[in-house]
Amino acid sequence: MHADSDVQSRIDKLDLEPIKFKLAKASNFTNDEIALTEKWYRRFLFLAWKYPDRAIVIPEPVDEMWHHHILDTRKYADDCNSAFGEFLHHFPYFGLRGADDARALRQAFEETNEIMQGQYGENARDEFGALRTEWSNEEAASSCSDCSGSWRSPFPQGEERPRLTPPI
Repeated sequence: MHADSDVQSRIDKLDLEPIKFKLAKASNFTNDEIALTEKWYRRFLFLAWKYPDRAIVIPEPVDEMWHHHILDTRKYADDCNSAFGEFLHHFPYFGLRGADDARALRQAFEETNEIMQGQYGENARDEFGALRTEWSNEEAASSCSDCSGSWRSPFPQGEERPRLTPPI
C-alpha cells in the first residue's frame, strides 16, 4: 500500500492537459472553471483511493472531467496504473434508481464535502458555487459519480443497474 503522500504525488504528476483540452472543447467552461475542475478532480482521485469503502460523490464539472478522462481509455488505464497500481472503475447509476437512491446520493455528496473540508480545509461545492450558483446547491452532485467499491470489483456490491425493460 502506498503512503498518502506517494499516491498524491503520483496523481499530481498525471498529465491532464489532453483531458482539459477535451473538456474545454466540449463545455462552455472558462479557464478559471477548468483550473478549478482539475484541482478537484485530482483531489477526487486521491479521496477515491484513500476512502475505498466510501461513496465519493463529486460535483457535475468534476464528473464531466472524469468522463473525458475515462473516454481516453488507454490514457485512463495507464494513469490509474501509474497513480494507484490498479484501475478505478466508475458506477454511473448511483442516484438514478429511485427516490431512496437519489436521497442516498445527496447524503453521500454531503459526506464527501465533509471529508473534503477535513482533508483540505475547503470543499468543492463551496468553491464551484462561488463561480456558478447552479453548482452550489445539493442538486450539484453528479448523478453518476460513485466509485464506492471500485477497487475490488467493477460492480459495487449490491448495486443493480437500472433497466428500461425486464431482463430476458
